[in-house]
Amino acid sequence: MPDPLDAVMPLDDERSQRQVQWLLDRAKGQRVLDVGCGAGRITAPLSQSGIEVVAVDDNAQVLACCAENAPGATCVLGDMRQLDMAPMSFDMVCCVGNTFCLLHDVREATRVMNKWGALLRPGGVIVIDDIPHDIWPELTEGNWISGVADDGKQLVWDTCDAVFALRDAADDDRSAFVDEADRRMRLWTMGALQLLADTTGLAGPKHESQGAVLVFSDPSGA
Repeated sequence: MPDPLDAVMPLDDERSQRQVQWLLDRAKGQRVLDVGCGAGRITAPLSQSGIEVVAVDDNAQVLACCAENAPGATCVLGDMRQLDMAPMSFDMVCCVGNTFCLLHDVREATRVMNKWGALLRPGGVIVIDDIPHDIWPELTEGNWISGVADDGKQLVWDTCDAVFALRDAADDDRSAFVDEADRRMRLWTMGALQLLADTTGLAGPKHESQGAVLVFSDPSGA
């Protein structure tokens, strides 16, 4: 069971390459905000192709790696939940690499999506991983159940929601469910994302299977 928060390579090679290529094609001539940029998996190839990218991460160490990998990008240390940037200054807000799972509280996710939406120019888009099409089928097939993986990490679920946590190791002294010491993540479903779009006034999400992404769009530019 891979760690979905790996800052360097959060997706397998094939899926990562599909995302990068789709974004390269879609973002030509645009200004892109890469939130939760990690070490620059997305920022580096976009920036190297001449696309203007502002990259944000709250981890100074991985942000330094991003700056090294993408010297042409603007790298900003900050929280994706509390961005202080000019309204209508981006054509695309990109949040991939399973980073969107960190928005586990649906109320917080609504506030964040509203903030991101305000950053979009008319017709702009918000792009996230196709979480429901990727992870949800694995869950229904019997994967993602509570247990300990080959690498020793333990997966635990919330008692009443699609919220989970990955622990570095199993601990018999802790609850078998998510507790206060865990870093919560949400396994977003398509229905929840559709409701999120409706609540924030965005169109979508549209599944772009070729790029392994979901796209929310600003309807004012349609």
